[in-house]
Amino acid sequence: WAISKTKKINYHEEFGKYYILYIRRQEHLYFQKEWTRKIISIVLNNAPYNLNCLFSIHFLNKDFLPTNLSINKQKKLITVEKMPYVNFMKLMSQAEFIATDGCTNQEEAYYMGLPLLALRNRTERVEGLGENVVISKGDKHIIKDFLKNYKKYKRKPVNFKERPSKIIVDYLFKF
Repeated sequence: WAISKTKKINYHEEFGKYYILYIRRQEHLYFQKEWTRKIISIVLNNAPYNLNCLFSIHFLNKDFLPTNLSINKQKKLITVEKMPYVNFMKLMSQAEFIATDGCTNQEEAYYMGLPLLALRNRTERVEGLGENVVISKGDKHIIKDFLKNYKKYKRKPVNFKERPSKIIVDYLFKF
């Protein structure tokens, strides 16, 4: 999906209200397949019924999502192909929340104030912990609680007075 500087992308027009499910960690896809299927099933079966699920297809998971998942309350499961970074950030910014086993987007979610459910035991990042980011630790009760109460993790986006790149460039010009 190409992005245009003049055209605003409104993913709600295309997908309705949604959340993003992104599974990509190799250890989950190759070595913990049953655990990963269980976690995906818990998310899909307990996510709010009024939200569509956008399952982000990654080259590691494109054949992973089983067709026989039982989805009790899920309105619709939509697969979306990998997209350019800027488009994915726009997709994230319009989502209700993101559930992922890779915390690469944890930092962006923190700056956006977007609730993020980390489907893993720990994260290397500190952004958002105790605020908008919840680490599931594979515990179905933590996952279900987040899905039921995800709105309480919504925060105002972080507002910067100066862009980090400007601070760095100004610093470099001094020397």
